[in-house]
Amino acid sequence: GHGRRVVVTQVPPIAGLDQRAETLGRQIEAELGERRFHIIGHSTGGLDARVLLSRPGWRKRAISLICVGTPHLGTSLADAGLTHLSPLLRVLSLLGINHGGFRDISRRKSRRFSRQFPDTGEYPCYSFAGEPDDDEVCHPLRPLHSLMERWEGANDGLVGVESALGYGVPLFPRPIDHLRQMNWMTSSHRQANLRQRVLQLYGDLHQLILESERDETPSTLAGVHDAVSLAVPIEFRAIEPTLASAGSEPVPAIDAPPASAR
Repeated sequence: GHGRRVVVTQVPPIAGLDQRAETLGRQIEAELGERRFHIIGHSTGGLDARVLLSRPGWRKRAISLICVGTPHLGTSLADAGLTHLSPLLRVLSLLGINHGGFRDISRRKSRRFSRQFPDTGEYPCYSFAGEPDDDEVCHPLRPLHSLMERWEGANDGLVGVESALGYGVPLFPRPIDHLRQMNWMTSSHRQANLRQRVLQLYGDLHQLILESERDETPSTLAGVHDAVSLAVPIEFRAIEPTLASAGSEPVPAIDAPPASAR
């Protein structure tokens, strides 16, 4: 009902952040030209956006950045993966496959990343974290959720709460795991309360977008007319219904990730 256009981007799922940000920028440019936009980034998509918006010509185009379940301070799972999956990573290197994303979200590399890409205050930045109880985590993530609780404490199954709130304005954690933040595995009639939480999250994202536009000058908003665009830098299409939760179309429940998802 707000005349918005949603652009869902596809970036290489395990590539390093530099390549992912480059791909993100090309896709936004192709879809939006020089128009200004909001970015909603789920998981590593939030880091892609931070890299992109640090580059010349991009920072002034952002109206707001909202990160959901983004490992701003890294994740212990990446540290474990680098240790235990090193033979697989060597094979990927031999095949010429960029797998730098694993290293980029390690805790050590993330500390360096935070110093390199700080919040400059030039546009509003918000961060949401997931903090579900053990019995509210979807089955595929339960073993990882337990591991992460031992390593980092409260988490959404992949990203710790402290890490997810480590950039911009931290917002109150939601009892939604990492996959269900994208409305996956919420179609069962027994999960009606969970679907409502997801819808509330999407509604709150939209409210933040509206609030960030109130800070824009009339001339700036006139430049993008009444159709401020959203670029969604994440590998999955499930966050597309973000604006639908505000009343245009029903939000579809997604039982399983697409075959192309990581």
